[in-house]
Amino acid sequence: MRLGVSTRTKDELTAAIAMRPSYLAIGHIFPTPTKQMATPPQGLATLKQHVNRVGGEIPTVAIGGIDLSCASAVWQTGVDAVAVVRAVTESKDLVGDLAVFANIFGQRQEVAYG
Repeated sequence: MRLGVSTRTKDELTAAIAMRPSYLAIGHIFPTPTKQMATPPQGLATLKQHVNRVGGEIPTVAIGGIDLSCASAVWQTGVDAVAVVRAVTESKDLVGDLAVFANIFGQRQEVAYG
């Protein structure tokens, strides 16, 4: 069995790390129409800080408002995985879009975040 813990704030991340789950979901990164969120979007700089805080101890998954327009920037933060919903369910060219995602996730380079 795998147990993932979703986090939205620095305090939630700290508590989740202490639980030693199978993975940590970090988000929402960008505004998302998929569901109402009680906290503001975290953005790329905060995502990068959270990924650094986890330090590779637990796999991380970025979630929330991620589509092809921002997937590369999200991936460059060092997360282990990226969750997408709308980018798949609303795709007009699913096969093509999945190929673009595969290309994005096959690359990683060092990027500085403010």
